[in-house]
Amino acid sequence: MIKETIGTLESALSHEILISIIVIIVLVMNLRASLIVAGLLPIGVLMTFILMRLFGVEANIVALSGIAIAIGVMVDIGIVDVENILRHLEMPENHGIRGKKLISVIYQATTEIRAAVVTSIATTIVSFLPVFAMQAQEGNYFIRLPLLKHLPYFQHLFLG
Repeated sequence: MIKETIGTLESALSHEILISIIVIIVLVMNLRASLIVAGLLPIGVLMTFILMRLFGVEANIVALSGIAIAIGVMVDIGIVDVENILRHLEMPENHGIRGKKLISVIYQATTEIRAAVVTSIATTIVSFLPVFAMQAQEGNYFIRLPLLKHLPYFQHLFLG
């Protein structure tokens, strides 16, 4: 039963990523920008699984649930970043730029909103502090959820 549940959750995780990619394409209405955000989702999840393996964390129901919850926030962060970059690139003074100037505009657009994104992530992390204080069996079981929920946030923040 547990293996069946984990299989179902893994399938749901795959479907969530696929649906998120479709929603990103529809909402952003820019294929290149959508592909960038959508491409970072599997990379972020893969990095999470690599770190889980390095730290010896099993891919159980709680761990996979944490990752599934994190995907929504990862999409939000990606869309906020891409929308601000597109807004900067559409400014009249930035039409047709290339090379170092393009990288400079992208960097400026990203750093302009980075404080708000970091604050948003920090607020989410702080809201889970009571879970970290749990002890005994509950603590051992539920500690994986906030850890694996927040791990993709940091990775996506880094990738963004």
